[in-house]
Amino acid sequence: MKRIRNNIMGRISALALGIMLAAQGLTAFADTAAMRGDVNADGTVDVTDLAVTSAHIKGLQSLDKEAEFRADADGNGNVTVTDIAMIAAHLKGIKALPGANGARELESLSGSVLLGESHGRLIAMTVNAGEETETPDFEYKVIDAETENTERTVKYSRSLSFAGVKKDGTLVMWKCGRDESLSLYFFAPGKDEPEIIKTELRSCMAVLDEASDTVYAVSWDTIYKLTDGGSFEPIMNCQAPDVFVGTDISRKLTAIHDVLEDENDPTKQFIAVSLTTGKVQWMIESGFESMGLAAGFTKDIAVVNDSIAENEDILRCIDITTGEEKGAYKAPERIGNIHTSDKTNNCIVEDQGLNKEVTVFDPLTGKAAYFDIGMEDFAVIDAVCIDKDTWAVNALKYSAEGDRVMKTFILDTADTDSVQLCKAY
Repeated sequence: MKRIRNNIMGRISALALGIMLAAQGLTAFADTAAMRGDVNADGTVDVTDLAVTSAHIKGLQSLDKEAEFRADADGNGNVTVTDIAMIAAHLKGIKALPGANGARELESLSGSVLLGESHGRLIAMTVNAGEETETPDFEYKVIDAETENTERTVKYSRSLSFAGVKKDGTLVMWKCGRDESLSLYFFAPGKDEPEIIKTELRSCMAVLDEASDTVYAVSWDTIYKLTDGGSFEPIMNCQAPDVFVGTDISRKLTAIHDVLEDENDPTKQFIAVSLTTGKVQWMIESGFESMGLAAGFTKDIAVVNDSIAENEDILRCIDITTGEEKGAYKAPERIGNIHTSDKTNNCIVEDQGLNKEVTVFDPLTGKAAYFDIGMEDFAVIDAVCIDKDTWAVNALKYSAEGDRVMKTFILDTADTDSVQLCKAY
């Protein structure tokens, strides 16, 4: 339960003033990042690229500066035998090159925190704080993800999280106060001052079901629904030490990590439950002992982070409708979080530590695509799905000087260069 609580409140604290950053430029060859490994720039990574890289290292034929950049597969600034090994592994299908799939930076969101997505619009927060400002102003923007045009700007004195956009255009935000009580903020179109609903709910996050314009609140053990009278009523709960590990409000589906009473039995259960009927849809056994499960629902598949051995995570892929396990694959790294959407079956798998690239996993095929965003050793603050082939990823890193840099990138996941993950069993 502690891990789930920390995940919920950690997302809130991640939006605090301390993570607001100044922009930092990418390398001069950032436009060619999608071509790492394609040394001769013919659009394909093949044995020719391996040969010319080898010739460069041996001193037989030097590469020009741009070709040298593309040959630098690991992005460390030098072309070495490590780069040859990475290109060879890519050709053999062992692991795709991180630069084989590129990402487009949204410069309009440089330094901003990505809060969410609604109908192709991204919602982001920027802090306007000067030396003479005692309390910072928070600016919230609604931006068209394709054109980067700002469609709405709201300034407010508090740091808020995003719940959704109602059919009439009302921006629904939320915040947990110092006492962890939940408050809702409704910014009607054309108005900067919100209607505020304060509640006594503790340590909850708010979610708007945009199909019905209904607000829900989700804690680690209870799911609530906002009534027409402005109060929350519980619609489902689970008993400690069980916790909710994934909820899809739009499809009225939630998942419970069921901890059995027998301390000598490490078996846990992952249970999918209908929010409409309260009935169990299906359940699977889990061997996870050390922490709560990371899980989410894609368009057709529930993706569950499980463990088959100490320090070895797997991605279990379960058919949402039938509960049939479609596959289980060894994760390349320990899993920190899984970002899913009902718009697509692809999902973003976040490493437990710092990330070298963004990993997009397809649970239908068991393949992973690795995206080079021009940053190393970064944390994924959030990832939201725009459409079935497009994700927006908000990344944070610290420079060598200690400066914090935050950027948002668009990932096109159609026709990606991917590698098959090993089956877990």
